[in-house]
Amino acid sequence: MNERDYLIWLSSVPGLSLKRQKKMIKIFGSAHDIWTAPEKLILMLDEFPKNILENIINYKNEKKVIAYQNLMAKNKIKFISYLDDNYPKLLKEINDYPLGIYVLGKLPSDEYTKISIVGSRKYTEYGAYVTHKFAYDLAKRNVVIVSGMARGIDSVAHKSTIEAGGKTIAVLGCGLNICYPPENNKLRETIINHGCLISEFALGTKPLTGNFPVRNRIISGLSKGLIVTEANEKSGTLITVGHALDQGREVMAVPGAINNMFSQGTNYLIKQGANLIMNCQDVLELIGENEKIENNLSEKNIPNKNILLDNEEKIIYNLIGLEQTSFDFIVANANLPINKLSSCLMMLEMRGIIKKLPGQKYIRA
Repeated sequence: MNERDYLIWLSSVPGLSLKRQKKMIKIFGSAHDIWTAPEKLILMLDEFPKNILENIINYKNEKKVIAYQNLMAKNKIKFISYLDDNYPKLLKEINDYPLGIYVLGKLPSDEYTKISIVGSRKYTEYGAYVTHKFAYDLAKRNVVIVSGMARGIDSVAHKSTIEAGGKTIAVLGCGLNICYPPENNKLRETIINHGCLISEFALGTKPLTGNFPVRNRIISGLSKGLIVTEANEKSGTLITVGHALDQGREVMAVPGAINNMFSQGTNYLIKQGANLIMNCQDVLELIGENEKIENNLSEKNIPNKNILLDNEEKIIYNLIGLEQTSFDFIVANANLPINKLSSCLMMLEMRGIIKKLPGQKYIRA
């Protein structure tokens, strides 16, 4: 066993939080030294709850360690420790970086610029539209989109990135052998093929409520900046904003209508000094990588490049996202005559580029 193996063991000890893991390493010197320490010495640590110390001793079992690593191998899950060269550089810069992260899929290297996109689980058509636009446009420029695979805005961000042919990272609040929310099972598999899932929690850890505020620091910690596309005033998204500010990350927010309760959170952030963004270019300029990213933009990263659209069709197509888009929303934002707009919608539908849904709503095919 090497130090990574001992760190895997330490991370799997029930009830042993990151803070306690780091304290144990500070006391003993390494995870290996904790493993080899006499039981009497471990039990002398009065600042730790007795049941935690007993868990450490009980889990000092090579058979359990081997069984745990076999479970990891069965689920194709890797463990990257803070001592490894491929541990994310930005993540290691934060104060409370995890000693190791479990990874399912392929972790994009530090060569890629990473941006987090988060928002409320409940969202509006407008929220879906702006999330799709930012994720899609950034992904086309080889920016990796990081989010939490939660219901709502997070899921839209991941789906839009994948649609653009980009890479995405989902940071979970449970063990990687558990899918949460369960209805995102198909999205989970797609993310694995276009990036990876990450968690600091041991396999088998359930998606407890307290895990999500903790994991949010990793979402912001992996990225150069955080985008909030839509959130109400009491959204848990604001916890991620707090982490981003503590980590010195750029915080960006998309403005919304003052009478939209789902834009109260983003409008408040802007009022408090968050960067107001309206397009992909704003994001790239704020993180100081505009020139680098634009130089990386290439046609091979743009899906559906064989679909030829005229200018009016492009306007309409860009307004229709992965979520249902109403005819009224298209009319209000396309700035085209009704007869031209209706004709374009009909042509796009006939060509199989969009689908018409009940209630005069549209979605990309």
